[in-house]
Amino acid sequence: MTSEYRDFNLARIKSIKPASKALDIPKDLEWDTHVNLIIKPHPMLTPDQEILVRDELFKGAAFRSMKTRKALIGYLLRELEVAENPEKQTPPEYQLHLHSIKE
Repeated sequence: MTSEYRDFNLARIKSIKPASKALDIPKDLEWDTHVNLIIKPHPMLTPDQEILVRDELFKGAAFRSMKTRKALIGYLLRELEVAENPEKQTPPEYQLHLHSIKE
């Protein structure tokens, strides 16, 4: 047993059994903390490409604010293909970038 919270691939779990005693589970601060992600069009897009992204994904707005749990940030960014490091993660693979995280 570990005292850390971990990710599990549910397809790999073959069986489960109940714990033999009550466990004192520590609070998961990353799960309990909600954050707002500010997502913008990738800065390396051309002006025309930026307008297209804003129109199609942000309904014309300059950015999109998304509320999520802190523990889920990585999953959300991967699912939406949002660049965390826009200098290394560039278009055409990445049309969006993470501008900021606000707690």
